[in-house]
Amino acid sequence: MKATYTVIGGGCFGSFYTRQLPRFADRAGGPIERVVVVDRDPGCRVAREVSDPRVTVIVADWADHLAAILPAAVERAAAGAAIPDRLVPSPLASHILLEAMRRAAAPGAYPAGADEAQDLFGAIATPFVRGLESGNYALSFATWVCPVNCIEPPTCPALRQPLDWDMATAVADYLLGRRGQVRSFHILQCLHEAFGVGTIPMHHIARETLKLKRAVERGGAPYAVIATVSTCHGLAGALRLES
Repeated sequence: MKATYTVIGGGCFGSFYTRQLPRFADRAGGPIERVVVVDRDPGCRVAREVSDPRVTVIVADWADHLAAILPAAVERAAAGAAIPDRLVPSPLASHILLEAMRRAAAPGAYPAGADEAQDLFGAIATPFVRGLESGNYALSFATWVCPVNCIEPPTCPALRQPLDWDMATAVADYLLGRRGQVRSFHILQCLHEAFGVGTIPMHHIARETLKLKRAVERGGAPYAVIATVSTCHGLAGALRLES
C-alpha cells in the first residue's frame, strides 16, 4: 500500500531525507506515493533545491500540521483501517508529538513544568539524563557525541560492540514503576527504515492518541507521559490531565 511520508523541517536534515525517500522508492521499491515537507519558511532548502514531483512543501508550524492531520488518522485507527503513512521526524525538533496528541486527545491538559518533570523523570537510570526548560527530558544511552545521521545499527559505531539497550524498553520499564503518578504512557519509536531515513508509523501515533483519549476519559493518576524515542535516544514529556 502506497504511503505519504511527512518530513518535519525543510532545512539540512529535511533536504537529506527528501532526497533519499524517492531513491528508496525507485531503487528498493519503497511504498512512497508522495513526500510532504513541513516548514514555516516558504523558501526553505527543500523548496529551493528539490524538484521531484512527488515532493510537496507545506508552509506551516510543525505541531499545527501534525495536529491537523492526526484526527483523520485516529478515526481510521478507531475503525480498524490501515494507515500506511509515515512521519519522518527531525533529530533537533521540539516535542511536537506531545503537543499534537494533546490537542487531539486531551485539550484540557497542559504540559508539566520543570519541577513536575523533575519529580517524574529525574530518577530514570539512563547514562545521560537532562531536564530542559520546556519541562521535557532528554535521555540517551550514549555519553559521547553521536553523529546525527547514525542509523543505530546492531553494532554501535562508537563502541564497536553490539547494542545491548533499547530506549523504548527502558522508558516503559521505568514508568511501570510509577503507576501512582502516571495514568498512561505513550512511547513512539523512530527506527531506521531505509536509505538513512528513520520513520514513525502514523498508525502507531494514531493508536497511542486513542489510548491517551481513553485514559483521559477513565480518570486516575494525574499525568500522561509521551516519549519519542529511537533505540539509543529519547525525548520525554508529561501532560497534567484533568481529574
